[in-house]
Order: sequence, then structure tokens, then C-alpha cells
Amino acid sequence: MKLLHVHAFPIILFFLFLFCSACGELIKALPGQPAKQYSGYILTQPQHGRALFYYFVEADFANPLAHPLTLWLNSVLSAKDNMEFLLNWFQEFLLYKNLDLYLSGGSYAVHYIPQLVDLILNYNKRFSGSPIKLKAIAVNISLPNYSIVVFSYI
Repeated sequence: MKLLHVHAFPIILFFLFLFCSACGELIKALPGQPAKQYSGYILTQPQHGRALFYYFVEADFANPLAHPLTLWLNSVLSAKDNMEFLLNWFQEFLLYKNLDLYLSGGSYAVHYIPQLVDLILNYNKRFSGSPIKLKAIAVNISLPNYSIVVFSYI
């Protein structure tokens, strides 16, 4: 059996993502996990084959669409990449586009979440369809001996 050369992996990913802008699947069962869950990749830069992994847990209520959506970002990518992720994720999960959105993250999120908020607000100004209903952000800044949580209403 011959192993793939390391440089072939990005090419394989590029062709995989070329044929699916979002490759998410329903997780059928996990022990002790009653809610519907999905995981997969959302394409953010097709020309480079870049995609972000997501793990989505639907609210465990009779009507999950009656509850807000919280997005926890855990990356050091640019706000632009996260914006592309968000827009493409909403294309994959259209039912959630009109829910109130809360952005959150830890550590480096203190840098890119405010930038992402700016992109979302500008997107909402120039987009004639339904806006992204951003309601608040929460950023956890871990410091030695304590944490500061910033919670701001948009």
C-alpha cells in the first residue's frame, strides 16, 4: 500500500470542497446525547480549499427554532473567514437564518469577534434580504487567577 504524498492532501481537499460547499452530516446517535447534532466542514475559501469544521447541537426543546442561536468561535482565523463561514453555514441551515444570534468565544476572540460584528453590521446595511439578527457578544479573556467576561448588547 502506497501512502499519499503530503502535498496531495490539499489537492484532495480542494476537489472534495469543489463539489460540496458544505459537507455536514447528521450525527445519528451519541450515548447520553438526546439533541440533534451535526458536524462537518463549511467552505470559506474555495480557491485555496479552506474550510472550517463545525459541530452543531440543536436546542433540545420541542421547538428548537423558537430559541436563539449561539455561535462559539474557537479559531485564530480572520474575521473575514469567520464571516464567510457564517454566511455559508446559514446556506446549509436555512431554518436558522432568522433566529437571534449570539456570538461568543474565548482567548483570541477578543480580537476577531468585534471585527466580525463590524462585518455583520455592514453586511446588514447593504443586504436587502433578511439581516443577520445579531443580538449580543460574549468574550472570555482568560488571565492568570481570574476571567473577565464581556457581554455587550448590539
